[in-house]
Amino acid sequence: DAVAAAAAGEEGGAGVSAAQAAAEAEVARLARELEEAEEEKYVLAGDVEELQAELEEAHQHEKEYYEAKEELEAKVAHLLSDREILEAQLSSAEQRAHALQREIE
Repeated sequence: DAVAAAAAGEEGGAGVSAAQAAAEAEVARLARELEEAEEEKYVLAGDVEELQAELEEAHQHEKEYYEAKEELEAKVAHLLSDREILEAQLSSAEQRAHALQREIE
C-alpha cells in the first residue's frame, strides 16, 4: 500500500506539474494576444486620428465651397437685377429715340 500511495503521489505531482505548465503556456499565449491587441489598438487609434483630420479638412472644404457658392449666387442675382435695370433704361431710351425720330420727320 505504501508503494502504491507513493506511486499515486508521484503521478499526482506529475499531473500538477503538467497542469501548471499548461496554465503557464495559456497565460503566455494570452499575454501575446493582449500585446498584439494593444498594438492593434494603437494602430487603429492612429488611423482614427488620421480619418478625423481628413474629415475636418473635408468639412472645411465643404464650408468654403458653400460660402463661395453663396457669394456667386449673390453676384448672379445682383447682375440679373442690373440687367433688368439696364434693359428698362434701354427700352426707355429706345422709346425716346423713336419719339425724337418721329418729331424730326
